[in-house]
Amino acid sequence: MAMAATTYPTIAEELHRKTLKAIATLLEKREREEISEWEYYIAIQALFEAVSGLVPEDVFELLSMDEPPQ
Repeated sequence: MAMAATTYPTIAEELHRKTLKAIATLLEKREREEISEWEYYIAIQALFEAVSGLVPEDVFELLSMDEPPQ
């Protein structure tokens, strides 16, 4: 009996998907004012450091932001 072929995403595809999901979640929390602008910035910076060089340039650009005024 032949088994159906299952295709799984590559590690790069999964990292890309999870990074975009993390950005979307942070943005939703910021828009609902569940986190401050500073907390949003710190979380984006942490994500930036974690995936730098591992995700496509278009995603990397979403993680580039200036420090908010305090």
